[in-house]
Amino acid sequence: MLADSRHQPSQKHIDYLLAEFTAQPTDNVIASRGNHRWVQIYEPIRLEENITGKTKLRKQGVYLITGGLGGVGLVLAEYLAKTVQAKLVLLGRKGLPAKDQWQEWLETHDEEDSISRKIRKVQEIEALGAEVLAIAADVANEEQMQKAIAIVNERFGTINGVIYAAGNSEEAHCAIEETSHRLAQLQFDSKVFGIFVLEKILQQQDLDFCQFTSSLASILGGLGFISYSAANIFMDAYAHKHNQNKSCSWSSVNWDDWEIREQQDTDFEANFSKYSITFKAGVEVFERLLMLNEVSQVLVSIRDLQARIQQWIKLESLRNKDFSNNENSLSLYSRGNLQTDYVPARNQIEEIVAKTWEKALGIEKIGIYDNFFDLGGSSLISIQIISQLQKELNIHIPVVSIYEKPTISSLAELLSSNEQDSVQKENFRTQPRYASIKRRKQVRQNYRKASLK
Repeated sequence: MLADSRHQPSQKHIDYLLAEFTAQPTDNVIASRGNHRWVQIYEPIRLEENITGKTKLRKQGVYLITGGLGGVGLVLAEYLAKTVQAKLVLLGRKGLPAKDQWQEWLETHDEEDSISRKIRKVQEIEALGAEVLAIAADVANEEQMQKAIAIVNERFGTINGVIYAAGNSEEAHCAIEETSHRLAQLQFDSKVFGIFVLEKILQQQDLDFCQFTSSLASILGGLGFISYSAANIFMDAYAHKHNQNKSCSWSSVNWDDWEIREQQDTDFEANFSKYSITFKAGVEVFERLLMLNEVSQVLVSIRDLQARIQQWIKLESLRNKDFSNNENSLSLYSRGNLQTDYVPARNQIEEIVAKTWEKALGIEKIGIYDNFFDLGGSSLISIQIISQLQKELNIHIPVVSIYEKPTISSLAELLSSNEQDSVQKENFRTQPRYASIKRRKQVRQNYRKASLK
């Protein structure tokens, strides 16, 4: 069957598309409409208290928080308890022990136990005047969610609002070459299929609002964020799609990183908090967002967003950097006062890696035990280094290598002939990527260090 001729693209539009595909990219998102070329931009707004409207919250309203036992979920639950003494439904994959078992659990488990911390937090929230119902359910499982909503309706009645904060941050970081169906599924279950289930089971609920907890990764991407970014982009698009023909306006909020207090026991975590949204600031933004009407998507960035787009998407710093082999092409700075002593390269591969780092970072005399991220290394610089090493050594090097091997010594060992043969054969797929929880946390910490630069 021939397509309707009215929808056949004209030669003019084909030429427009070819021009876009072949030109040096300068814009992130473009759309051709008639004779016009539209470019997506972001305009900053200030949500002053005196220009916002009436809050959507009700006194003792019923609010469902998916991912409600996570860090952000519990912070927002505490705010709802303080302000409106809400009836709160905290939904998570694992839930909590039965309430009559809480005291026994607290007495028999360490204070740092994850479940113990959540129990104590829920007790604090209840002390503020809220009623709390913790339910274990997978947001992507329709049967479990139907049962959960039935329990809520029986206990509290109609749901007034939803905060959709479900997600899987533990497995969010994954290089493209390592991405598997399982890892993508982990992100899509919570942020894609869970949304389909949510809309279906809430059809009979007269909501005042539904707010998605999305991420700036939708706009800025990030090394290792392929599935996570895609899942959050879906949430953003779904909010726009839903609002085209539904009376209750849903919104997607692209949050910057939130401060995680319970992990701030290192110098890095203390530094990271300077670049992240504090719980106090996050709650204030959340409060004002609930006063906006008919807004499908809002971005929350603690730093200038356009500058970050220039850095992370348009890669201006890479384009402007001279990375030639000319020894005099860069003025190198002194290594300064580092925690590690300078130890020079011991073999040819270490020497190649060291010189590449020195040129990319602009630092002289980098030792084989100096940490890439402590030297100021970023995701962009790591891409540059890996690209240059691949040219010089003529081998494939996964981008994630620097995150797992952040010193010249460890990276050079990975690049040695025996281990490189193993890496190429296995392609980082035939065995688990992380040998332990400790190693997984270290890799995630290196990703976060890089994101600060």
